[in-house]
Amino acid sequence: MTAASTFNTFTTMLDRAELLAALESVAPLADSGKTANPEAMKNVILAVLDDSGKRTLMTIATNRYYIGKYTMEHDELTVEGEGDVALSITPEGVKALVAALKQVKTDQKIILNVEESEITLTLNGMVTKLVEGTSWAKAVIVEPRALMRLVQKTDSSAEPVAFNADFMAAVLKAAKNGSRAKKYGPSPSSPSVMFDTCDTKPTYITAPNHLPAWEAALMTVRIRTAGTK
Repeated sequence: MTAASTFNTFTTMLDRAELLAALESVAPLADSGKTANPEAMKNVILAVLDDSGKRTLMTIATNRYYIGKYTMEHDELTVEGEGDVALSITPEGVKALVAALKQVKTDQKIILNVEESEITLTLNGMVTKLVEGTSWAKAVIVEPRALMRLVQKTDSSAEPVAFNADFMAAVLKAAKNGSRAKKYGPSPSSPSVMFDTCDTKPTYITAPNHLPAWEAALMTVRIRTAGTK
């Protein structure tokens, strides 16, 4: 199997809504800090994983405190050569792709073609192109397989608990506001919210539908990556 940094051109046909969800659901988990190290932490990784000829298409992002990935179904996926393919798309590139996908409201098929210096999105006859060096970066510092393994559950004794997403958002917002008056957080602008959970393993989160397409993990400690301190 070739390294993730080895680039192979690929073309895939996807549902518009699927690719939109894949981008929008992981982009908020990328590092939005001004001093993100390495720089690729700010980006969304688009990866095609090759397992003995069976390929998986996914997006994944992390800021080293939490990580999320979205596994996409694809009707047609053609890859030149063998091995993994991984691209690091900048926040600007993700926004450009999302904007193009939102211009058409009906659910329909789109064609995503990725070459070494260009990403082309064809939707309803409209072509959107991202050129390397402007809206996306080819270099991938964070290996997607290593990140993917962090999202996979290894403790079979863990009991899943379901919450309404809007309810959780309201509770967490209230907790953040309430914790500002305390001195337990790192700083007033970055308060801590405590969860009673296993202190040695990540807390896993899923948004199940017909498949566990979106999965995330809240890390108990900040993960180390190559090139970071």
